Amino acid sequence: MRRLLLSATLVTLLTLLSGVWRFSRVSGAVDDKQQAGSHQKASAASTDDYVGSEVCETCHAEAVKKFADNPHWKLSLAHEGKGVTCEACHGAGKEHVESGGDVTKIFQFSKAAPKVVDQKCLACHGGAHPNFERSTHGEANVGCASCHSVHAFKSEEKLLKVSQPKLCYTCHTDIKPAFAQPFHHKVDEGLVSCSDCHNPHGTFKQKQLRSSVAGDAVQPAGLAERSRVRGVATLARRPPLVLRPPNSPRPH
Repeated sequence: MRRLLLSATLVTLLTLLSGVWRFSRVSGAVDDKQQAGSHQKASAASTDDYVGSEVCETCHAEAVKKFADNPHWKLSLAHEGKGVTCEACHGAGKEHVESGGDVTKIFQFSKAAPKVVDQKCLACHGGAHPNFERSTHGEANVGCASCHSVHAFKSEEKLLKVSQPKLCYTCHTDIKPAFAQPFHHKVDEGLVSCSDCHNPHGTFKQKQLRSSVAGDAVQPAGLAERSRVRGVATLARRPPLVLRPPNSPRPH
């Protein structure tokens, strides 16, 4: 009798948990669909709804001026001004302009959910980062804009908000003390970076490692270059090689 009651209780509990999990999944999907509305609207806009970057500059002169040093803008220039422009990311701006700058008429990355922002970025960068949505960062809602900034980047490399390792330490505070121990990877010294060993956009290995412990991956280009520079510096500090005749006494 007790076994029967216990089995019935377990079945009821599992049914309730399953219902809660399904509800959270559905509600999350509804929120993402609602916030993705402007993104889908921008995708369906006609060419007549685009006003051009010159019009954007009349109000956003400072942002456009800084954008001249941005890799996105350089790519646009390579394609005769077509492709990666203001409206390529923020959507068609005709309604925004005609409404006198109504912020609800344009896509705002700062107001959108991380998943929606990721869809925007991965529309172009999906080929380079096909596993991001399955990565630890992607599943934890750490989106593209959490680490990268198109208009306010502090590190020109990959448009990072802050250079490594400070950027990584903002979340991984538990790891930072390990690099202050007597024996550690020279991360704080700038000889090794976090992304030399970990791929923040996702891998199929634990802790998003680029390689297994056996080292069965090609050495990252950045690490190889830094290793080469350190090797040259080490050779420069070594004393000159002195050749001695066989059986000659060693100097004290």
